[in-house]
Amino acid sequence: MSANAEQEVVETARLMLEGARAMCTYTTTQVAPLLDQGQVKVEHGVQTMQQVLDVQIPAALQKAMTGLSMARQQRILHSALHEIHDIVHRGQNDLPERQFFPQSIPFYAATEAFNYFRVQFPDFAYKEAALNPTNLRDRTADWEFDIVNFFRDNPSKAEFAGRRDTPAGFSWAFMRSSTSLRSPSYPG
Repeated sequence: MSANAEQEVVETARLMLEGARAMCTYTTTQVAPLLDQGQVKVEHGVQTMQQVLDVQIPAALQKAMTGLSMARQQRILHSALHEIHDIVHRGQNDLPERQFFPQSIPFYAATEAFNYFRVQFPDFAYKEAALNPTNLRDRTADWEFDIVNFFRDNPSKAEFAGRRDTPAGFSWAFMRSSTSLRSPSYPG
């Protein structure tokens, strides 16, 4: 009966891991390209605006000044040109810059989606365990460290499934090495 329960937990974990992988794929193929497209449009808009302000407006004012016969009108246009130039360069600090969106990172998106799942099923957990992660919540816990080393020492092994002792008690865990993802686990 215990073996059947363990097999059921492992199969549930596999299914949930595939759901997380689907979220990663969705993020990679649909979310990240949209965010990148938006960034490209913003950057293009900023470049176009700078081109207009730095080249086209000054050129138009210069052209207007050359047709003037009166020195006073030329001074006024020349002063306006300098004022526009100063305003533009002061305002460049307010221009949008490329932003980093963690939502475009597949593992972040899968973890966040799984956190919504945990509202209804708090006994399950999902984690991308890493020794030196960019997000500290993915740092390998003490009890996960030996499994990470197991995968390093046994590159032909793709999965680990079984009971693990944790500081909170024992847990059934299912892990895959190919994506450095820790799948859902069910505490005993």
